[in-house]
Amino acid sequence: MVGEKCHCLRPFQGHRCQFLQSSFNITGNVTLTAKFQLKIYNRTYDKELSNTSSSEYRTLYHRFTGEITSIFVNITDFKGISNVVFTNGSIDVSFLVHVTLAVAPLQTMNSTYKTAVNDMVQELRAANQSQPDCNEREEDILCFRKSSIRASVTSINYTEICYSSVPHEVSKFFFPNFTEFGFSCVSVCASGVPGEMNCHYGDCRLYPSGPECVCHDTKHFLYFGNDCQTRISRPGLIGGVSAVLALLLLIIVIILVIIPLRRCGKVEITSRERRNSEFTDSITGPQWYIPRDD
Repeated sequence: MVGEKCHCLRPFQGHRCQFLQSSFNITGNVTLTAKFQLKIYNRTYDKELSNTSSSEYRTLYHRFTGEITSIFVNITDFKGISNVVFTNGSIDVSFLVHVTLAVAPLQTMNSTYKTAVNDMVQELRAANQSQPDCNEREEDILCFRKSSIRASVTSINYTEICYSSVPHEVSKFFFPNFTEFGFSCVSVCASGVPGEMNCHYGDCRLYPSGPECVCHDTKHFLYFGNDCQTRISRPGLIGGVSAVLALLLLIIVIILVIIPLRRCGKVEITSRERRNSEFTDSITGPQWYIPRDD
C-alpha cells in the first residue's frame, strides 16, 4: 500500500487489488511445435535405442540432434527439437520441432507457421540430396531416406497460448480473441468480445473465483438478480413503503375506531328516541274513541 492507495501487482486491479484485468495482449513471439518423421537407413536398430537412459540412445540422440540443428541453421524461426523417439525399421525417427513466430493476425500466423514447417522439410530433403555417397556402410554421417521425410502441420492451439500467457489459477476464464492487429486473451468481462457478460446497470469484474457483476450506486438503488438488470430506487422504495404503511394505518384506524364509534352513536340515538316515545305516551295516556249519536 502506498499512502491510502494500494499498489497492485499485475494482473490485479481495483482500489484494493481485489479483481483481475479482463484481457491480456499477446505480443512478441510465441513458440509453436510440428511433428516430424524420417528414416535413418544406414544404421541398424538396437532395442537399447528405446531406452532413453541407455548409452546407445544418448549417443545416437546427440548425433541426430546435432545434424538436424546444422541442417536447420538457416531457418530463422527454428528454436530446437525434442521428444526424439527411435523405432525399428532400419531406424525410424519421430521428433518435435519448435519454431518461434511473431504474434500476428490469425491468417498471417497460420500462413507463416505452415511456410516455416515446409521450409524445414525442404531443407531436410536438400541435405539428403547433398550426400550422394551415403550408403548403408557409411558411419560418418546419418543418411535419411528422402521419401520418408514428412511433417504434420496441426492447427495452432491459440487456447494453449492463452493459458501460458495468463496466471494459471485463472487461465480457465480466458479465451483467444482475434483482431486485425493480432490476438489477445480475454475473459467475458472484456468489452466487445463474443459472449461478453452483460451487467446492465453494473460492471463485470473478474475475481479469482470467476466473473461477477458489480452493480452501480448501491447506496441509492436496490438490485435484484446477479446481473444488475432490475433495480429499484431506495428513496422511492422508502416513500412507497411509507405510503402503503400510512394507508394501512388509516384503514386500521377506520376499522378499529371510527366504525365502532359510529355504531355506538346510532345505538345511543335509537335509545334516546325510544325513551322520548315512552315519556310522551305516559303523559297523554291512552286515547279513547267515543262514537257520536246522530
